[in-house]
Amino acid sequence: MDNPEFLPHYLERERYIDDYDHYVLMQTAVDEDKQVTELLHNLNTENEDVFYTDGLDYYAAVKEAAKRRVDASEAIFEDLSPFFKSHGRRNENGEPTKKQALRDAKALEQGRRDGRIVIENIKPKLTGGVHKVIDETFKDTETFKESEEGSVRE
Repeated sequence: MDNPEFLPHYLERERYIDDYDHYVLMQTAVDEDKQVTELLHNLNTENEDVFYTDGLDYYAAVKEAAKRRVDASEAIFEDLSPFFKSHGRRNENGEPTKKQALRDAKALEQGRRDGRIVIENIKPKLTGGVHKVIDETFKDTETFKESEEGSVRE
């Protein structure tokens, strides 16, 4: 302590130094705990990656065996397929990309798809302009079998 004369009369110098040393010791322990936690998190992430890769290898072997109609492999493949099935790329904001909008517009124009597309564009005058693309395409979700049974998803 550089200037002990500024300590209040009820706070002893030795107690102040002990409290400071205790604070420094605890702060060091907290910093080391953060480093250990980060190290364990990184090790866990690496282990997850290795385990997922092993799972992909197992799934590929089961898939190949199911194609060759090996006993019990088809059931295992059906159980695992939802976990390893690709869900494709997703747009974060839910809006279609330009490529998707053009594809939908061409499909609507040629009569291959049901729906509507509204494109609105206002050039900026003194303030910001507006550009909106509304893409509503309707997917065919009806499936029917040769029997009287069928299902419709809405």
